[in-house]
Amino acid sequence: MKPGPLLLLAIFALPFAAEAQQRKSSVPLDHSQQYTACMNLAKTRPREAYASANTWYDRGGDQAAQHCAAIALFGMGDYFEAASRLDRLASNQSGARNKIRAELYAQAGQAWLLASYPDKALVSQGNAINLEPNSIDFLVDRAVTYAGIDRLADALRDLNRALIIAPRRHEALTLRATVLRLARQPDKAAADVDQAIRLNANYPEAYLERGLQRKATQPALAREDFIKVLRLVPDSSDLAAQARKQLEGSDLKTR
Repeated sequence: MKPGPLLLLAIFALPFAAEAQQRKSSVPLDHSQQYTACMNLAKTRPREAYASANTWYDRGGDQAAQHCAAIALFGMGDYFEAASRLDRLASNQSGARNKIRAELYAQAGQAWLLASYPDKALVSQGNAINLEPNSIDFLVDRAVTYAGIDRLADALRDLNRALIIAPRRHEALTLRATVLRLARQPDKAAADVDQAIRLNANYPEAYLERGLQRKATQPALAREDFIKVLRLVPDSSDLAAQARKQLEGSDLKTR
């Protein structure tokens, strides 16, 4: 199981925005504005953002510039280096608020996972959870990593904990339904995905999961779910590709 885009944290969060603002009065360069601009650039033109971050660091950008450089590396696909830098940046924040350090560790965890180092991802994600134990997003992130290496009991433990804190999170319910299906607990899996759809009738991941659950025993209903996915997502999306794959060979494979 790989993390889908809706399960990942907002990788372009701005944990150093306050620090950059504080530096604004003592340095001619507007570091707050530079941080926001650099992080926005990292979303669309990461190579330019990386060069900009390095130049900015030389002009006193400090940790905010280092963070933007790491996110730019993430956008360039250099997940290993991005993860290494994010972990190092988090560990150097001894005096920072727990929330800042936790966000950095969580971002490192995502990068380690995409670099195919799930064990390193779990260490970073564990550090994030130790700092912010009630973060639903961090618990869900780690559950995705656990599920991806077939540690289903550990994934369920994190998801159960997340859903005790926030029982109406349809994303967590859908992910738990997937893990329960893989753990061969079909009744509980069906209950979770049905509840997710009741909470958000336009959540495509839930329909894909329900279709997978129904495919063997209720193929007609499964096809309806896969078609619903195609109606909710762009044709070019990964979810659409998954739904079309499930519909191959049927007369309902298109809208």
